[in-house]
Amino acid sequence: MVLPAIVAIWLLAGWGTETPSPGELLAAYRAELDAFRSEYGGARDLPDVRFFLFGMGGRVKYVYRDGRLINASTGALTREWAIRSDTIVPPEYVVAMGTAAGPVTIRENADAVWIEESGRSAALDGTRRPGEL
Repeated sequence: MVLPAIVAIWLLAGWGTETPSPGELLAAYRAELDAFRSEYGGARDLPDVRFFLFGMGGRVKYVYRDGRLINASTGALTREWAIRSDTIVPPEYVVAMGTAAGPVTIRENADAVWIEESGRSAALDGTRRPGEL
């Protein structure tokens, strides 16, 4: 339900010619959540705990929070960035970070969990297993 609405918002907003930014995707996602909640109700206030879990299916699980990527099974720190900002976009399986060295993106797709930085993309260990989005 959310993905078709995001695509509709994307097309209506004129984003069809270029890829929307993570901030625009997050705004569209939140607008869809607000529309759903106002139609069906049931929303509760929750604490603002910002994190994202990567690793669908049988893949190794990683937790992103505040510029740190941690192996969820072992607790080992996998990567760390000094971030200026970050945007978590749940329906896109993306965390986009702004760092002093440039943008860094962690993205999960059907192939693996990828870290994209400095023009390179590398799969995280244990994530090159088929998954479904």
